[in-house]
Amino acid sequence: LFNNETVMINMINSLNQGLLHVGNSTEQIITSLDAMITMIREVDSSGYVVDSCLKATHAYFKQSRKDVDSALLSYLLKELIRNSGPLTCLTSSPQNRSPFALDYYDFKRNKDWRPDPTYIKSFINPEVRTGNPTNLLVSILSSKSTLSELYQKQVARRLLKCHSLIEVEGVITEVEMIKRTCGGDFIGSLNIMINDVVESKSKILIDSIVQSTVISHRYWPDDFQEKNIIHPEFVQENLESISESYSISQNNDRRIVWRPHLDEVKVLLHFLDGTEAEFT
Repeated sequence: LFNNETVMINMINSLNQGLLHVGNSTEQIITSLDAMITMIREVDSSGYVVDSCLKATHAYFKQSRKDVDSALLSYLLKELIRNSGPLTCLTSSPQNRSPFALDYYDFKRNKDWRPDPTYIKSFINPEVRTGNPTNLLVSILSSKSTLSELYQKQVARRLLKCHSLIEVEGVITEVEMIKRTCGGDFIGSLNIMINDVVESKSKILIDSIVQSTVISHRYWPDDFQEKNIIHPEFVQENLESISESYSISQNNDRRIVWRPHLDEVKVLLHFLDGTEAEFT
C-alpha cells in the first residue's frame, strides 16, 4: 500500500471528502483529524497522506470557516480536562512528543526501512511525520500566541461574570492546570485579573449597595477599555462620588473609571398577551 500512489491518493480523497463538508462543525473536523493522524502514520510513515490532509484542511478552513481559533481552543481545553495533559503539545520540549508518533529516524535505521516512494516529490517536514498530532493542528491551523490571547479574553469575561468566590475558584483551578502544561506565558496576566476579582469579592467596596468589581486596567484585554455607554447626568454624578470615596478609602491616588459595558443584566419582559421573554 505504501508504494502504491493510487491507493494513497484515494485515501487522501476519501478522508477529505468525509471530513471537509458543511455537515461537520469545525470542532468535529479538528477532533477527527487529530485522532486520524496517529492511525494514518501506521499505514504511511512518509507523512504524505497526513501532509496532504493538513494542507487541504487549512485551505478549506481559510475559505469557509471563521471559527477555527475558537473551535481549536475549545477542543484543546476539553481534551485537557478529559485526560489532564494534551496541551503539553503546545510546549516545545521533546518529551512532549506524542507516544504514538513514529520516530521516523529510528524507523529509518531499522533493517526493514524503505525509502520514501518515488511519487513523493516535495519536502515533507519531519514534524509532520513524527510530531505530536495536536501540536501539528495548532501550527497548521492557528498559533500558540493567538490561542493564548483568545483564552485570556475568554477567562477575563468569565471572571467578570463570577458572582461568588466559589465560581472564581473553579476558574483558578483551570488556569493553574493550563499554566502547568502550557507555561506561564500562555496565561499572560490572568493571575492579576484573578487577584482583582478575588479582592473585589472578598470585601464590599463602599457600602452594601455597591457590589462593583475593581480591575487593574493595564492588565486586562485592550478591548475591555472601551466605554460605549453614556450615563444620564444624575447617574454619572453618583458614580463620580463613589469613585472619590473609593480613592479616599484606599488612601491612594487611584480612581475608578466605570466600564458598565463589561457587566450584564437579565431583563424579564411581560407582554399584554400574557407571555414572557427574558433577555440578557
